[in-house]
Amino acid sequence: MSAATPLFDVEVDAPDGAAAIDLELRLSRFTAATIGCGNDWIVEIPGPVTFDEVDAIVRDWLDDIGHPATTIRAAGRILRIEAHHDRPKRRAPYHYFIG
Repeated sequence: MSAATPLFDVEVDAPDGAAAIDLELRLSRFTAATIGCGNDWIVEIPGPVTFDEVDAIVRDWLDDIGHPATTIRAAGRILRIEAHHDRPKRRAPYHYFIG
């Protein structure tokens, strides 16, 4: 996936509702929306975005919520994105809101 190619309908898995809302807020400039069904939570980005933009935000988010990795679905591909391993872990500020 080219870093400069615009992506549409990107989906990022979240471990719970609080983490999903936190990611949605971080991606708000891309009009992201949180979708929850039972225990499954995703943040959908209608686009256009580039992979590098989303990757950087998602990795920082993973660091902050203390989650090791997540899945991004975009352009017909499924990618596993891992947190930075050299940063201290923190909880998302919305942890007790939902989830």
